[in-house]
Amino acid sequence: MRIINALAIALLLGAQTPGAHVRPSVRMVLEGYVVDGRTGLAVERVMVAVRSGVTTVTMTTLRTDAAGQFAIEVDDAAVALSFASRGYATLGVGLSSIPRTPVRIALAAAVSVSGVILHANGSPVRARVQLVPTEPGGLQHVLQAFTRADGSYSIEGASESRSYRLEAETLDCPTQVLRAASGGSLSAGGGRVDVVPRCR
Repeated sequence: MRIINALAIALLLGAQTPGAHVRPSVRMVLEGYVVDGRTGLAVERVMVAVRSGVTTVTMTTLRTDAAGQFAIEVDDAAVALSFASRGYATLGVGLSSIPRTPVRIALAAAVSVSGVILHANGSPVRARVQLVPTEPGGLQHVLQAFTRADGSYSIEGASESRSYRLEAETLDCPTQVLRAASGGSLSAGGGRVDVVPRCR
């Protein structure tokens, strides 16, 4: 099983060279099972979204059974999958071909990232805050939220096993972007207070 990025998936699913030969699609069954990444126990009723096809792109959704298993018929080509369940961070996976053995999917517990963004004089900042994954691999899910009236924000659904870059774009000064103070990664969870200058 080889993981590819979102751009490669888009090319594999949608891009065709004019006049190029397109091989007939072969239908296969994609099987897998979903487990809790920490305990290894099966996770039931996980929402699985599958995007597949070459000449015709289809989107199908289903849920895992009591044993955490799922099975769906797809074209023998690139597929993009998304796994979502309450209490877990949404996970995106790209496959370049359909494996002959069941795919094991491990979900990480979801946590929230919260904080407050203030101007230097203490007044709240209106901003759009994003958590951008900093680690390569898989499909990248950018999480976002808007600050409340007091400048506070809370972003739900971050993965406890990943690192993120925090970015905040002020709505009063669209060109003013605040990034994680360290300039590096921000671990999910915990609170923080960021101060930005007033618009000039």
